[in-house]
Amino acid sequence: MRGKEEDYGLMFAGAYTFKGDVEQLKAAHTKMIEILGADGLFLHVAIAGDDSLTVIDSCPSRAVFEQFSQGDFFKSLCEKVGLPEPSVELLGEVHSAILNP
Repeated sequence: MRGKEEDYGLMFAGAYTFKGDVEQLKAAHTKMIEILGADGLFLHVAIAGDDSLTVIDSCPSRAVFEQFSQGDFFKSLCEKVGLPEPSVELLGEVHSAILNP
């Protein structure tokens, strides 16, 4: 986290898990980020497993995360870039985030 925690307010995090060929999933996720633009993302981490890609993503609130993750925009975006329908897990409020260069 850069700056003080109170500078960012509350965030709610959730996880999307996409199953399939990891190289194809990573390429599709990259396309998604190119479409969305990284500027609108505060906490967004993609983790490649053996047969899945798990994306930890944040929104300003649980309600916003639920609306986005269940909405038509996200579904059509996944289809457009070639991502399968993910399993979605509601994780909770972000307490802290640290990324060192």
